[in-house]
Amino acid sequence: MADSRGRRAGANGTQRSNASDGATKPATPSLRTFLRQGGWVGGLVLAAILVGAMAALAHTVGAPAASRQTDGPQQPGVATDAAGQGAEGAGALGSPFRLTSLTGQSLVFPGSRPTLLDFMSASCSSCWQGASQIARIWPRLKREAQVISLDVAPQVDSAAAVEQMAQATGARWPQAFATAAILNRYRVEYLDTAVVLSPTGRVLYDGAVPSNRRILALVKKAEVGAGELAAGSA
Repeated sequence: MADSRGRRAGANGTQRSNASDGATKPATPSLRTFLRQGGWVGGLVLAAILVGAMAALAHTVGAPAASRQTDGPQQPGVATDAAGQGAEGAGALGSPFRLTSLTGQSLVFPGSRPTLLDFMSASCSSCWQGASQIARIWPRLKREAQVISLDVAPQVDSAAAVEQMAQATGARWPQAFATAAILNRYRVEYLDTAVVLSPTGRVLYDGAVPSNRRILALVKKAEVGAGELAAGSA
């Protein structure tokens, strides 16, 4: 059954596809399944994510009514940030995230350029394939967008394992560990998930890693949108 985010669950709940690409990516476990298979260590990661979600919800419910107002009707089932805006709504969505990469580089997203987030795990074989795919367009992509790979299982994967994966797949962009807040905002449910953000933070794509051709098209769309916004505010 396909959902609104271009994902399809197969018989084992792990098969996904993107309708516009016409490609199905099998054997990609859901984040919950992956962490469950990781035993008690994976359970700790899952617990941290759930605690983060509950904290975000408590913050939103406890905030003054004025701070929870949105510009339009709230769609059911769409996660909200502390400002009460949908994760796929228009405009800037929440405060930028600030992280430090495994090599000590300061990362900020959304930023001045479009952003491609690759949610992965060094223990996930299909994630290696996704990174290798993106690496093929890296020479062009690095001039147009920032790319960040975010390992979703910091209690399972070591920094050395993530760096080894990056070296083996040709992923020469920053690598970092995802936080519960990041996973909650972008509703990450599966490994090997790609999220494309405009400079304002709008989610232009959220699903299985698309074709390289579509990645470049989404980045171009984000650039055009940012240019139109700047021209309108001038």
